[in-house]
Amino acid sequence: MRSLLARLLSIKGYQVFEADHGDTAVEIASRQPLDLILLDFLLPGENGHSVCRRIKSMAIGKSVPVIFLTGMVNDKDIANGFAAGGIDCVMKPFEPQALLERVQAHLQAAANDRTPESLTTGAIGNAS
Repeated sequence: MRSLLARLLSIKGYQVFEADHGDTAVEIASRQPLDLILLDFLLPGENGHSVCRRIKSMAIGKSVPVIFLTGMVNDKDIANGFAAGGIDCVMKPFEPQALLERVQAHLQAAANDRTPESLTTGAIGNAS
């Protein structure tokens, strides 16, 4: 799923950074300014909520929009994602065009809040 999503975003012109583990995601976010993060709830070793909190606790990650991807339909988990700092939640399986439109909408909203810069997207999730 992660590599398919990365390919879809790359084809649309986004620069994509991939991580297959929470620690790797936090490392990327700590050294690379990102404009948006796609984050799976289920990650090896650490859940997406925790990873989101770690990224949001860093100065470089505070204003980065996080869209959660999930196959879980549990309202509590979704609420925890928003409490952790997520701005949206996309259920898997998803329609690629609909996801792209959500990504663009959140990037545009974030860009309106800061000076123009090149847009990058972090695709972070498990390999399933």
